[in-house]
Amino acid sequence: MTLAPDLDAPADTAAVSVRGLAKRYGPVRALDAVDLDIEAGSYFVLLGPSGGGKTTLLRALGGFIRPDAGTVRLAGREVQDLPPNRRPTGMVFQSYALFPHMSVLGNVAYGLKLRRLSAEEARARAEAVLARVGLDGYGERRVWELSGGQQQRVQLARALALEPRILLLDEPLAALDAKLRKEMCYELKHLQEQVGITFVHVTHNQEEAMTVADRIALISDGRLVESGAPKEIYERPRRRFTAEFVGERNLFDGRVAAVEDGIAAIETPGGPALAPAEGTAPGAEAAISVRSERLTLSREPRPGAALRAEWRERVYLGLVAQHIVALPDGRELSIRIAPGGPEDAGWSAGEPCHVGWDPADARLHLD
Repeated sequence: MTLAPDLDAPADTAAVSVRGLAKRYGPVRALDAVDLDIEAGSYFVLLGPSGGGKTTLLRALGGFIRPDAGTVRLAGREVQDLPPNRRPTGMVFQSYALFPHMSVLGNVAYGLKLRRLSAEEARARAEAVLARVGLDGYGERRVWELSGGQQQRVQLARALALEPRILLLDEPLAALDAKLRKEMCYELKHLQEQVGITFVHVTHNQEEAMTVADRIALISDGRLVESGAPKEIYERPRRRFTAEFVGERNLFDGRVAAVEDGIAAIETPGGPALAPAEGTAPGAEAAISVRSERLTLSREPRPGAALRAEWRERVYLGLVAQHIVALPDGRELSIRIAPGGPEDAGWSAGEPCHVGWDPADARLHLD
């Protein structure tokens, strides 16, 4: 069984193109003039905090809610006025929404029968897609006999059996435990690569997003904050919200005190925090962010950015040890270091220390 993008659409047509999409629920602005393009055949993740508008956007794509304003184009066709069954989409819900009185095969074939396929054709297609999701031979079981991960695969199979051009996934792994969620992330990514269609996946879980996504869009307060490849989002966030939400970054707020040789400095009680200037000028309000794993911890200052601090505590996290230090004004920083190294050992509470980083590893945020 092979699924493919819409052959009737031009080769350069985006699978999803949204312009000015808006939706209100009373005083709450769930979507605020969202513009978004999703490349055909990609695995795209909508990431953000709960209540930020991710699911509202996904349901607007699927036709389950009607936007107040804006346009939705799927595979080159404007669809915001069409019901779900007339859109080239399939939906995988957070709750499995399976029929307990039906077999696995009956659940997968249900939508095919509504489309008036013959019983033989519906069964053949359902069995093929069950094999695709790793449930070959499970067709006669009842859904309540399956594990949570297997039930999620049944829901995936049911959506894929209808051969959608775009598969919409609303927190599909939220009900699974951490180990199974990680396994299902790999399975979803491999499945998307095999079937070749566009996946649009909603989650608030950063690790889940990083594992499966070709591109990520950050959604918060109904707005699209930033989008990009996972590495860009993680290592080079443009917006302050992204820096705070994805991974663990230390932020320094204030005014740019100086710009020299392309490096901006924000004064802190421990010394200047440095980052590439990126077009700013002295006096501008800004923030500098640095990932915890990019910081160094030492007893003596090192070249580059170096802040005076006081060592507080160490927390062992397995692959890394997290050290907490405090600047002279009491603000705490987090530094992640490989356990067992010279920077990791021998610290005592209250001991003076220095925190450093390469300015090229920092980001300047003007918003």
